[in-house]
Amino acid sequence: MEKRKEKRNWLEWTVTIISTVIVVFVIGILIAQLAEKETPPEFHISLGKTVSRNDHFSIPVTVKNSGSLTAQNLNIEFSMGEGEQTEKSMLEFDFLPGKSQVKGWISFSKNPDGQTINRHILGYTAP
Repeated sequence: MEKRKEKRNWLEWTVTIISTVIVVFVIGILIAQLAEKETPPEFHISLGKTVSRNDHFSIPVTVKNSGSLTAQNLNIEFSMGEGEQTEKSMLEFDFLPGKSQVKGWISFSKNPDGQTINRHILGYTAP
């Protein structure tokens, strides 16, 4: 029985090299994720540009969780004005995974432009 060893052409070598690089890259990402330290949720809240609606003013809200752990039932209170002139808006997010962001909208009856909007995280649960 005669064994014949065929030479690989350039296409086979290219596919082999690319496949090896992809596999090594994926294994590296998985090892990095396993080695990552768990950090509690850390929230960063940013407000967008006010949009005037029929009878209210809406503001887009983006909440980023820079921690690695998930937050569930995140409640945020937004307030504008002082004393009896204080107007509040609430926003709740059911689920905010670590290293991600979520968007929502809040509304006020008075125009919030030029006023300070205070943000207060009321609480969240850890699933």
